[in-house]
Formats: sequence, C-alpha cells, structure tokens
Amino acid sequence: MKKILFPLLMLFVSGFLFQSCEDEVDLAPDAPELFSTEGAVVSPGAPSPDFFDTGAPDAPVSFDMAVLGEEVTSVRILKNLNNAGQIEHAVVSSFPTTFEVSLQDAVEGTGVGINDLKVGDSFVFSFEVTTPSGTYRTGKTVQLPVSCSTKVPGTYEYVTTNTFCDSDPVTGTVTISEPSPGVYVFDDFSFGSYNVCYNGFAPANWGTLQIVRYTDTAACDECSQSDECNGFLIEGTDAYGDTWTLTVDEISGSEMTLSYSNTYGEFATTVLTRPDGSNWPPLD
Repeated sequence: MKKILFPLLMLFVSGFLFQSCEDEVDLAPDAPELFSTEGAVVSPGAPSPDFFDTGAPDAPVSFDMAVLGEEVTSVRILKNLNNAGQIEHAVVSSFPTTFEVSLQDAVEGTGVGINDLKVGDSFVFSFEVTTPSGTYRTGKTVQLPVSCSTKVPGTYEYVTTNTFCDSDPVTGTVTISEPSPGVYVFDDFSFGSYNVCYNGFAPANWGTLQIVRYTDTAACDECSQSDECNGFLIEGTDAYGDTWTLTVDEISGSEMTLSYSNTYGEFATTVLTRPDGSNWPPLD
C-alpha cells in the first residue's frame, strides 16, 4: 500500500508546482504597489556662504539644486522670514542648476526692509516640484540666518605696548576665526604679552573667551542693525576662570587699536593691522 501511495503523492506535488509556475498565481491580488515611479523632489546643496551678510546686501548666496524622481516641469521656490508665512520667490525650470539669492532679493515681497532686519532673523527657502503627475513638496529646506559683515576673520599683524610687565613693544600675528556668525575667537587674546611677560609661556587654551559682535537683541529691542553689528562685547572666562574686557580705542583705516584687561590684573594695548590694507568695519 505504501508503495502505491508514495508515487501518487509525488505526482500530485509535481502537478501543483507545474501549475504554479505556469499560471504565476498572484498570492496578494489586492496589495497596492510598493514602489511608485511618480513624483520628484529637490535635493539642495549646502549654501555658500551659509548666511546673509548685512554689510553686503547685494552679495549673492548660492546653492546647488538637483532633482530626483520623474521628469520635472518646474520648481517653485518659496521663502519665509521668521516663519511669517510663505511667499513665492522664483520659479526654476532647468536642472541641475546653481541658484543665487542676495539679501536684497530675499527681502522683496516680505514688507521688511534691509534696515529693519536684526541679527538672528532667518530666511527659509522651500521647494514645490511640478511634474506630469502632479505637484510635490520637498522636505529639505535651505535656511539662511542674517548676520553681521564677515570682514573680521583673518590673520593680522600686531604691535603690543603698555603690557602689564612694562615690556618693550611686542610684534607678531594673531588669527581671528568665526566659529559661528557674529562670534569671534582669537588664537592669542593677549596679543603676545603672555609670551614676553611669562618668558615664553602660553596657555594651552583660552577657555571660553569669545567676542560677540552684536548686542543681546532680547535686551535691545530698539537697537538698529548698525548698533548690533558695530558694537561687540567679550564673553566667557579664560582657562583660569578670569573674565576679560576688550575696548576699541581707535579705528583708522586698516589699523585698529585695542586695549584689554582682566580680573587677574593683566593688561596691554595693541594695534592690529590688516595685511591687505582694507579698512576695518566701524566696530566700537
């Protein structure tokens, strides 16, 4: 009996497999398509520079635009200032492309003028893509904050006098970097005075000392953009916990005279000169 049943079972299984391959049975006839070829999105690149410069409202910020998905008819670029509502900025129909926008361009249509802007205001650009199958909103956006002029970072020659150890004049260079818009860090806040007064000693770091080039807008609601960008203060403490003051004594073209002092009793006066001969911004 077993000898008869086994061949019959094999014949049944073979017939089922043959029918399955022949008919390509749809095991889930009502399941939706998992992958769609419709729709498209914009893939924006990183903007350069990554903020609007109040000192150069006509200077362009640029970013690349590529599209992913089906064929694109056009892309509508929308903008908003401080989340005040979106308005159309431009329509682009050729891709890939590099898009340019200045601060002057960005404020058009917002009802806000250049002089009304404050440091920390922010423009956000978003993208609405039109294809033959419909209109699609891209999730990625480009955000451009408003900041002060970028004419501060660089390497400068200094001549330091009136040091706390009454040394001869000290010469050298100092590099100013901008880790975030409107915030500056010196690689030597003493402008060579530590080196001469402490026989070559230099601290491993300068703690949390930083120069903030604009006032606290929360405490200065009536400050103009000029007040915010031209004024600055020094924040934080050095590696030993001392606080510092830094005062602009004079600006004359490419030369700026500064005086520093700290709670440890150290002080000096230095003249910073821009090597390219360009003028300093009107800091005070």
